[in-house]
Amino acid sequence: MHLYKYASVDEARREVVEGFRQFVVGHVSLFPPSSGSAVIAVPMSFLRLALRGFNQADDLAAAFSEAVGMPLAAPLTRRFRWRRQAQIDDPNSRQRNARGSFSVIRGAHLPAHVVLVDDVATTSATLAAAASALKSAGAQSVTAVTFLRG
Repeated sequence: MHLYKYASVDEARREVVEGFRQFVVGHVSLFPPSSGSAVIAVPMSFLRLALRGFNQADDLAAAFSEAVGMPLAAPLTRRFRWRRQAQIDDPNSRQRNARGSFSVIRGAHLPAHVVLVDDVATTSATLAAAASALKSAGAQSVTAVTFLRG
């Protein structure tokens, strides 16, 4: 994941995304699609996306979407934060840093049931902040899925 995320190694990208897709296909019964469901990637801030050139969560969400036959949606935006979560060790500091980071785009169609996809969950502060924004905007349920637990 580190080679894919921080060094943009294309072979690592292919291995990570394909491994994730195969896992989801092998465990598809855990993620039954239903009407009113959609897959949403945890977004990066515009600046971080411009610097990196891609969002690994987008690739993983697309693989998940394809594997389970659930549509992709992109109703979330993320504010830029100077400190990345990966730079913060303390769980409470991670929670504070992530709080308020996400919002739902005005007028975006929000599905009732969301599968929220990210690459790594360490303290789950980012996932909790994104899920909070989705639920505040009307999502009935949010299930988080990540490639790694760190």
